[in-house]
Amino acid sequence: MRLGEMLAYIRQQAGLKQTELAEIVDTSQQCLSRIEKAKYATNIDLLAMFFKALGYRLTIEPINSDNMEKFTQEEADAIYLRIGQRLKELREQRGLSPADLAEKLGCKPTLIVRIENGRYKCNVTTMEIIANFLNATLEVIEL
Repeated sequence: MRLGEMLAYIRQQAGLKQTELAEIVDTSQQCLSRIEKAKYATNIDLLAMFFKALGYRLTIEPINSDNMEKFTQEEADAIYLRIGQRLKELREQRGLSPADLAEKLGCKPTLIVRIENGRYKCNVTTMEIIANFLNATLEVIEL
């Protein structure tokens, strides 16, 4: 279950409408709706505020660092470039321009180009949102 889906489920269990929860957190209903549907990449602070308003704590725990693979900056850059190239392939296969995809995602075309060129280090949520619009999964994108 994705965080947005979990947020929607908990909100519904609490008997709150999107407008009510959005008002508590001082944001718009549209923003909350897009987060719940994974159509909007939000920052962790806003997600934490929504969960806190519902009586939950959003925590991030470190993976056991002994078992964590270490990457050099060069290796990390190569991974971002490979993911970006795969996103570009998927976008082109679907006949979309960077501007078309950006419009669907609510961002600027330059961001899409930067991601595809490996010059923007996007987070997993952003990659997942892009993958959803391209009818792909992160596993497909990561190769």
